[in-house]
Amino acid sequence: MVTYPASKFWPENIPQHLDYELELGGWVGQQMLKILGHSVIKTEEYLILDSKNFFFRPYNIDDTPDCNAHGNWTLRDVTEWTKLSCNKLGLIYPGHHLKLRPNVTPYIFKTHVAKRLIKYFGSDLSFYCWFAETALLPEISPAEFILYDLFELRLGQRSTDPDLPHTCSTIWRHQLLHEKQTPTQIAHTIIKEYNDGVAPCPISGFHSGVEPLLTIRDIETILKILDVDFIMPTNSLGPF
Repeated sequence: MVTYPASKFWPENIPQHLDYELELGGWVGQQMLKILGHSVIKTEEYLILDSKNFFFRPYNIDDTPDCNAHGNWTLRDVTEWTKLSCNKLGLIYPGHHLKLRPNVTPYIFKTHVAKRLIKYFGSDLSFYCWFAETALLPEISPAEFILYDLFELRLGQRSTDPDLPHTCSTIWRHQLLHEKQTPTQIAHTIIKEYNDGVAPCPISGFHSGVEPLLTIRDIETILKILDVDFIMPTNSLGPF
């Protein structure tokens, strides 16, 4: 295994007003790193996982398929990011007819597409500045995978196979608030979708939006049913 510090990927001469992400090691910064990291990749594709992800069954990551594009809802602030990304990439935003892959890990990047995306912006610095400045705009929620996905579409590089599966069983806020699922129901849904091949990757994770909605006991219940309660952190109060 080879690891790199984030500092390896940051461009030189970043404007001071955009230095905040480097100082804080923040949420926006890690999104940019996923794309800038292509520079050290030796394979045709690379798989991205977030720190929130966990495996609930033995798994070979080489078996991870590409994920299905859908036309389902996105949050309003993410939709605004999508519009701005379309504008930057010279695409016409078609409204809700646009089908995008879920903005969630695991996610597969084509190395040459990530490289061409940076080249499209002109330089690492130009990419960094646009991404950071756009992320700072009011009522905008940046989404690195949507930017990448749109560029794949622009290049005609994206698979449009409607039979591609969902690749992750993330635990979302809407499951608790709108669908009124209990922690037990959520866990059994994850197992059923995995067993049925709907979500064939045994990878899940707690989205940060569920943090105020779940107690520690709720989290323990989900992990116990998934048979991975041993992963519960011992030096913090939860997996967030």
